[in-house]
Amino acid sequence: MCGLGRVLLVTTQSAYRYVMEVVRSLSKEYVTEVVASMAPVAQFLSVEDLARELAEKIGRCGYDYIVTPGLIRGSTRVFEEVLGCGVVKGSKYAGDIPIVLNNGIERIVLEN
Repeated sequence: MCGLGRVLLVTTQSAYRYVMEVVRSLSKEYVTEVVASMAPVAQFLSVEDLARELAEKIGRCGYDYIVTPGLIRGSTRVFEEVLGCGVVKGSKYAGDIPIVLNNGIERIVLEN
């Protein structure tokens, strides 16, 4: 467990139900919230569009990290400028969310 605190998982319309199932199975040691973008699938998302959408939904960031779908196009630095918090791309597959949260975010942040 890497002590993430509050994490926002961003997903798409088509993956929302499955991501909610995955989140329900996660450890309760940290708070995980899920928000679905208006895009049907991640391949249709650009970081600019998603950053604008999230800014409208959540305003400035109140999370320790935001994890976006791994298949979005572009750099997460756009999110950091718009939202003011750490944002990382997650895995390509929603079933890998526990691995990203438990083992990956701190390493991803250090590598960027």
